[in-house]
Amino acid sequence: MSIDDYPIFDLVEQTRQSYKRVGSASLLYRNNDELWPEFTGRDLVHNGFDICELLAQDLARMPDVLGNQLPLCDHASDLISLTIGGNDLLHILATVREMDKIESEAGTLQREYAWIVDRIHRHAPSATVICTSVFDPTDGTGQLRQDGPKVPIHLLHELNGAIARTCQERTFTKFADVSEHFAGHGLSASGGERWFWKGSVIEPSARGASEIRRVWLDALGI
Repeated sequence: MSIDDYPIFDLVEQTRQSYKRVGSASLLYRNNDELWPEFTGRDLVHNGFDICELLAQDLARMPDVLGNQLPLCDHASDLISLTIGGNDLLHILATVREMDKIESEAGTLQREYAWIVDRIHRHAPSATVICTSVFDPTDGTGQLRQDGPKVPIHLLHELNGAIARTCQERTFTKFADVSEHFAGHGLSASGGERWFWKGSVIEPSARGASEIRRVWLDALGI
């Protein structure tokens, strides 16, 4: 959700030009004024932040955050954006067959999310943590592919509810409701109103990355 790769692919397909640093986290830190003039001056660089570390990894799940990313995070960080949960839920759906076990593991996932947020706080106690809900590319239908089975989309809604509660119960977090903002801009939309990369329905397009950045800025009051 926050890496540069898929928005870059999308822009190359649209313009045949190569851009760098156009993922949501990159745009949050420093806007690309050529691509997104609406956000000129509305980024972290213009609000007193001078260092940005991009630690997100493609296909990362919660164990990757703890094992690979958090150890690289500065203990004195002022702001950390967290975009986990979606890959974890997809992994459960891909590896577990029985619905009762899927439900059980999804419930465990919700508790692990809160635990990771607290673990991040212990690692970087001065940081504000932006907790980001997981978007639904199916726009509520659960149908990721026309020829495929429906996924139990209620599990995604329950995870997002748990993310929201995690923020409500803590003073060092901000809730960025990307899921709500993206509603209606998934597979039910067409053209520029679809905010997902056409090469992979679960990844944001260049516009999608910018819209994730918008939600983060709104959550921070910038």
